Amino acid sequence: MNLCGRLLCVLSFVSVCTILYFGILEEESFHLDTDCGKRPDRGVPGFPRAKRFLGRPVKLGAWPWVVSLQYRSSHSSPFVQRCAGAVIYKDWILTTATCFYQPAFRNLSDWRIKTGTEDLNNDGSHTQTASIEAIILHRDYQPKSKYQDIALVKLATPLEFNDYVDRICIPDKMIVEEFKYGECYIAGYDGPMGYNPGLLKESHVTLFPSNQCNMMTWRKFTVAANMFCAGGRHGYRDGCETNIGGPISCFVPATKRYYVKGIRIVANKCGVPRRPNIYLQVSKHFHWIARKIDNYEKGP
Repeated sequence: MNLCGRLLCVLSFVSVCTILYFGILEEESFHLDTDCGKRPDRGVPGFPRAKRFLGRPVKLGAWPWVVSLQYRSSHSSPFVQRCAGAVIYKDWILTTATCFYQPAFRNLSDWRIKTGTEDLNNDGSHTQTASIEAIILHRDYQPKSKYQDIALVKLATPLEFNDYVDRICIPDKMIVEEFKYGECYIAGYDGPMGYNPGLLKESHVTLFPSNQCNMMTWRKFTVAANMFCAGGRHGYRDGCETNIGGPISCFVPATKRYYVKGIRIVANKCGVPRRPNIYLQVSKHFHWIARKIDNYEKGP
């Protein structure tokens, strides 16, 4: 190969590396933003634990990214919680595809989100609601197996971030590989399907090994590689059906931030021993989230 040919090869190699480098930077900027996952300590120490979903009520703003996804069956019906979700940007909510998969739940005007409250039945000065502009489901979602059970909700109007409403960090594989998670918590609005859930509650949860969770006496081999189980060792500390899509928030001591380690995709009943909630591993969908939001923002 002559000198010109070699030079051309070198220049081509440099160009490709430059494109890849800036492409990585663009995707990593989604990860490197640290203005997220800040949780003020507004718990209620010493409150007696309840033997059902979550545990103890918490004060306003304790988990500022937790939202109630509310649905009404008709225009004359009240909004009640059907699912839960987590704020990841001012106008984006992370939740599950299960919430919207059935055609009956595709009408955007029948949905809204509510956040910034400690009691869904009593709105305060910090309560915020927003209608939904768009719903993005993972195209490979499978209702039976819960494979790729993830969705993004685009809000019609952005939320106002403050001490009571804020966003949680999204982990990518770098976070999982470089840092270790500390304690993990679930939080949401407690209550059975068909009723306004009411109070915001929280509980510390245990993450169970996949081989344990897939035992025949537990979840019977239904926990795939991109899922995990969490709850209380004797039941109780988990979510009910109306809390599908809710986040499990894990603290990373190295960054001093909370990350949404998973979103709840299976919650067949509340607090059944050896039947912990199943969560989708969010870090494995980091690039899907980034790509879908970027494509939507750019428009057609």
